[in-house]
Amino acid sequence: MLAQAVLVGVLLAWSASAKNEEHGSGDPPGHLQPLGSHRPAEGHVDAVDGFLDPEPFYRDYVAASKPVVFKGAAKGIPAYTLWTDAYLKEKFGDMEVRIETRMKEIRPQVEKRMTFREYIETYKTGVEGYLVQDVTPQIQGR
Repeated sequence: MLAQAVLVGVLLAWSASAKNEEHGSGDPPGHLQPLGSHRPAEGHVDAVDGFLDPEPFYRDYVAASKPVVFKGAAKGIPAYTLWTDAYLKEKFGDMEVRIETRMKEIRPQVEKRMTFREYIETYKTGVEGYLVQDVTPQIQGR
């Protein structure tokens, strides 16, 4: 009975490996590729430069349930050039923030508190840490 179970497992593994070889590697389709790479595109997504005016955006995309990508739109927002590390440390460096030390999907989670200034310096070193602080009214400019 054990031998039969082992044989079935080997055959299943061989079958999966053979199917993956059709894609040029032993990895499943889309492995370590951008999201959605595991299958062909299902349709077209419009791309527009910058932002659209509200009425055409609503009419052509929201009401039609049609996706759209705004290319370069962030470059038109003042924060794109204003929010440098130096600026954020100067304006909000003393604010206490919450940091999780591992990805949210990995539990148990360890949460640390530090100043925003310390967090900016920490992320530049490559130490793993994720800012989980809500955007406060102070940062929102309220």
